[in-house]
Amino acid sequence: MNTTFALVLTVFLVSGEPVDMVTGVYGSMKECMAAAAEQ
Repeated sequence: MNTTFALVLTVFLVSGEPVDMVTGVYGSMKECMAAAAEQ
């Protein structure tokens, strides 16, 4: 079984509603953490 990691950002709309957005899918936790640091 392969493991993947998704970077998810929660954005709050002007109406106050939260929306989760997947910004990327990565093959390792290290890659995902590096992308999170860039965000």
